[in-house]
Amino acid sequence: MKPPLHIGLAMLALAVALTFCPAAQAWQNGSSARSVGGPTVQQWILAQAVSQAVRSGTDWVDLDAALGTVGLPDTVVHDYRYHQYMPWKGGHKGAAPERTAVYFALVRDALQKGDTATASRLLGMLTFYYTDATDPLHTGACRAEGHMHRSFELRVMARLNARGPFERNVQAALASSDATNEVADSARVASAGQDVAAFTASSSARAHLDYRRLVRGYRRHVFTPVSRRIAASTLERSVKGIATLIEA
Repeated sequence: MKPPLHIGLAMLALAVALTFCPAAQAWQNGSSARSVGGPTVQQWILAQAVSQAVRSGTDWVDLDAALGTVGLPDTVVHDYRYHQYMPWKGGHKGAAPERTAVYFALVRDALQKGDTATASRLLGMLTFYYTDATDPLHTGACRAEGHMHRSFELRVMARLNARGPFERNVQAALASSDATNEVADSARVASAGQDVAAFTASSSARAHLDYRRLVRGYRRHVFTPVSRRIAASTLERSVKGIATLIEA
């Protein structure tokens, strides 16, 4: 794993991750998410990913410590350039993959020093950047999205907190993939650890394939079967991605 190129950024990341802050609210953060209550979408993803990693034999994460830092990029850091990654004028706009790679390097450095508490807090920050990059609504931009972005993210959060069929279906899909993809996942872990920015960018590109369909479908018909399927597949891929980075 290559170390971060900008030592000032690395030190800033470490300082922020060590700052005490109450458990954050995400995908939506702050007051809008507190109105829903319970864990946020990104906290849910992280908890599921840690469970997957434990089943694979990786158990260094202090989950409570990691959950407490997940929303800091929204509530404290406000580094919005790193909260998206989308095709833009022949290139890309946003830098979520680069920031994910910075935090991965910091996590790995802390683990090499035997400091699992710091590594866990840094993992919470990493989770934010990776899962923002893999949220379809952070991979594109159009006027119609402005009418549904917040509503969609809050609705997904509410469905997860309802502990009903939506959450159970995602968990069942995750359990099924656990049982069938052991060899493929080993190769995926090795590849991801070699280039985290590329791994995140690739995950974001897959999420972007759902962007227009999600915006059109949700805006016109609220939470349709199509938007539910996109939400569920997004959660499943995000959990697998974070689990991969925990194990890498």
